[in-house]
Amino acid sequence: MVGIQSFLNVLGDVRACGLSFAVTGLQQKIASGKTAKVAVPGYEQIEVRPRSSDFDVIRQVFRDREYHIKSDYHRDLLQKRYQAILDSGLTPLIIDAGANIGAASRYFQKVYPKSHVVALEPDAENAAIARMNCQGNSRIEVLEVALGGESGFAEVISGDSHWAVQTKRSDAGLPIVTINEILKQYPAHKLLIAKIDIEGFEGDVFQHNLEWIDRADLVYLEPHDWMLPGEASSRSFQQAFGERDFEMLLQGENILYVKRAL
Repeated sequence: MVGIQSFLNVLGDVRACGLSFAVTGLQQKIASGKTAKVAVPGYEQIEVRPRSSDFDVIRQVFRDREYHIKSDYHRDLLQKRYQAILDSGLTPLIIDAGANIGAASRYFQKVYPKSHVVALEPDAENAAIARMNCQGNSRIEVLEVALGGESGFAEVISGDSHWAVQTKRSDAGLPIVTINEILKQYPAHKLLIAKIDIEGFEGDVFQHNLEWIDRADLVYLEPHDWMLPGEASSRSFQQAFGERDFEMLLQGENILYVKRAL
């Protein structure tokens, strides 16, 4: 069964992204260096760690287009709001919390080319690869911090794979920043998108300092109740958006909250 799934994955790679993408995807499974280059159509090569979960991230973002808005209505709405921000003389701001190796940041900046992306990644190794993948692009900024509902510090807990890094509050360690604090650093920007995939810590993010939600046009959220049974990590964001005028879309692993057009 594993062999069949692997074959289907390679076939999907060829169909969606071409032979070169599929070949380099296979090569990274046996590469011996610290990183391997993957040829992604429409992008410069993306660095991944061989024999890791990194190529699965590349597949999700660029082959499966995990962050592509499938609803024509809502996709057009976001493009209009992106253009309206530019027309107002401001810069569209995108926050990528749980940036991993920077693949989603690269994707968002390509779709919204005049935006500025702030990529937040708490894991030092992931952040280093993200910087490598975003170097030379002045519109993407990678910060090695955690996102929370209040500032403070976090302990980083490694998972079984590079995309399963978790954080929990501690008395010292990695800085925790809030989205409100980030927005204060960019007064000439307008928040367009916040993408939050932080392995259960979203429960903390939506407990305090929620003014930023009213300034966002789209929020991507990956819930993790399945991973943390009994902790109700999605309860706080369900309540936060239930009290506001957003429409909810379901796409794969993500919930998309789009500010309703009035």
